[in-house]
Amino acid sequence: MYNLRTSLLENTFQKSEENAASFLGRGYSCYAISKNESLFAYCRGANSITIYLMENGLEVTTKKFDETNIQILFLDFLKNDEKLLIVVEKESYNEENSEIVKTPTIVVWDLFSSSDNCIRRINDTSSKSYYNYG
Repeated sequence: MYNLRTSLLENTFQKSEENAASFLGRGYSCYAISKNESLFAYCRGANSITIYLMENGLEVTTKKFDETNIQILFLDFLKNDEKLLIVVEKESYNEENSEIVKTPTIVVWDLFSSSDNCIRRINDTSSKSYYNYG
């Protein structure tokens, strides 16, 4: 990663070998840098997000979503970099109209929680109610 102010290379990130064919047709990659610039979240547009340490490029964790028909559109760190806001788009097939319907969903990942429900989906943004996503 290059520093935009100095144009110098500050970090290189290591990635594990993955099947490139599994990411084709899944959308564009997106990333977010934490407010205190210690964490880097990266997604290839598919159904997984990887968190790296900015200091040395080590992989902290990877979250793979069980659903294969989602595309991750946006990432942002919240609450003193303790949570990651994720905007996903889920595709479903409407048999009545014979068309594909894309539904945006907001997901919040509590990065430092060890509980099973550390990832929550907000189904109805008007009521702000949380539902288990993982």
